[in-house]
Amino acid sequence: MSTYKIKFKLNSFYHDNEYNLEKFVSLKIDADDLEELEEIIDDSDYMSHIDDSSVINKTTENYPKYINIDYIELKDEEGNILYEEKNEYSTYLVSDTVH
Repeated sequence: MSTYKIKFKLNSFYHDNEYNLEKFVSLKIDADDLEELEEIIDDSDYMSHIDDSSVINKTTENYPKYINIDYIELKDEEGNILYEEKNEYSTYLVSDTVH
């Protein structure tokens, strides 16, 4: 079993955009391989357990319309980047680009 480090980007979206927040959170997840890791992070039950309180804006009494959680970077135990989101329109698995 390996331990992977995943960086998540959390965004809150309010009716009034001035209250929107963005934070980054890193978590370690144990999995046998990348396939199992993908199953874990794609599971909505797992994602619902990520603490999103850091993007709840305390300066307003309103609740966000929604909170978005995306994983943007995945590293193996040695710190090698296996997946990286370069920008909001381009994501790739590093292993897909190596020939």
